[in-house]
Amino acid sequence: MAGDLIRETRQAVIIHAAGDPTVTELVPASSIHPSTTPANPAWPFTRFDGPQSLPLDLSCVAGATVTFLLHAFAKDRLEGGVVVETAEDHASRIASALKLSLHNRRLPIAGTAGLIRVRSIRSLRDGDEQSAWHAILSCEARILAA
Repeated sequence: MAGDLIRETRQAVIIHAAGDPTVTELVPASSIHPSTTPANPAWPFTRFDGPQSLPLDLSCVAGATVTFLLHAFAKDRLEGGVVVETAEDHASRIASALKLSLHNRRLPIAGTAGLIRVRSIRSLRDGDEQSAWHAILSCEARILAA
C-alpha cells in the first residue's frame, strides 16, 4: 500500500518546475518554494500549497490522487522606474508557464509515474499591496503503483 504521497508529489513538482526554462525565465529556480516560503521572499516567487491526498486502493494497484495549489506571486515589472508589465500580467504569465510545464505531464513520483493535471487557474490582487498580484493553479496528481 502506498502512503499519502504528498511529500513525493511536492518534491517532484518543485524539481520539475525549477528545471523548466520556460518557468525559470520568469521565476528563478531559487524562488520556487515548497509550502514554506522565506520571511521576505524575492519577488516573483511560487509556492506549493494546500495538498490533500485521496487514497486509491484497487485490487491490483495502490496509490493516491493528490490535489494541490500552486501560487504565483508577482509585482509590477519596472525598467528605469517605468512599469513595463503590470503585476496582473506578470502573475498570469507565470501561471501560464507553470500550466504549460505541468499539465498532462507524467512526473516520476515514488518509483512510478504520476500524471499531473491543472484543473483551473485563478488570478487576484495579492492582499493589500496595490502593485502585487497572485495567480493560483488548482492541480492534481494521480499516482498508481502496482
